[in-house]
Amino acid sequence: MSIVQPIDEAVKTDQPWSVRMADSMIARHSPDAAQWHYEHGLLLMAIEWVWRATGDARYWDHVKGTVDLSIAPDGTIRTYNPEEHNLDQINHGRVLFPLYQATGDERYKRAIMLLRQQLASQPRTDSGGFWHKQIYPYQIWLDGVYMAGPFYAQYARTFDEPAGFDDVAHEIILTEQHTRDPKTGLLYHAWDERKQQRWANPETGCSPHFWGRAIGWYAMAIVDVHGLDGSGAPRPRGHPARSNHGRCAGPGYARTGLLGRRPGRQSVPRWLVRVLRERAGASERLQRRGPLHSGVTRNGRRRIRRLRQEVGL
Repeated sequence: MSIVQPIDEAVKTDQPWSVRMADSMIARHSPDAAQWHYEHGLLLMAIEWVWRATGDARYWDHVKGTVDLSIAPDGTIRTYNPEEHNLDQINHGRVLFPLYQATGDERYKRAIMLLRQQLASQPRTDSGGFWHKQIYPYQIWLDGVYMAGPFYAQYARTFDEPAGFDDVAHEIILTEQHTRDPKTGLLYHAWDERKQQRWANPETGCSPHFWGRAIGWYAMAIVDVHGLDGSGAPRPRGHPARSNHGRCAGPGYARTGLLGRRPGRQSVPRWLVRVLRERAGASERLQRRGPLHSGVTRNGRRRIRRLRQEVGL
């Protein structure tokens, strides 16, 4: 096990927040403790972006060193089981693209192909959407759009697979069509095409709740697929499928479509809301506890205080 550097020695408070967060995470997380999981993948991708912004080789070395511990020469991935058909495991693969492009190391390409093979064999709903996992039959979850879509689009661009763009667009549109609540404009967390799950609405197949984090995943899938994050557009601008779901991509959609509407207001507050709705028709309980604002609860305030202490504030 590698020795993790003390946080107070690793984080310099006169640096930009991106650098401070990257330094804090590197200090707290040993590379050999990483697993193939979207949470670890998101962290590595963020650190890779800090490397792009700063040119500091420490960040690149951390990303490459961490990934190298998971990828065997034949491209197999430690702790990854493709037979689970778990979309959550696809997202981590996004960090493989810059590694392959920078080094030309074939093991990264083999790992990318392994993940693409999972998508090729991923079970689908009758309407053509990916099951979220093998153990979640005929279910589409908002977060699954983010877990698979940006990787799939990046693969389509890198390895010239135009049909992949159509597949990604179809997933985005299909999910929105089946999860949107006509009353609030918000997107339900999940949809069961067969309407057999105990949580599924017997008429719509939707789950009973909106979940702020999942709405955030869906929004970021659109942003990343359209290349609005500055890392390069996976979808060619001339591709016909782009205009078909352009209504899901503009700032107006993100402001009033994803976040919904409330009577007498143009949109909900800027904080992503989490609505917990009781299935039996009880009153709704609104909590501003989405991914962008978790500090209104006691536990949220404790987490923020700990984070501020860890980064030296």
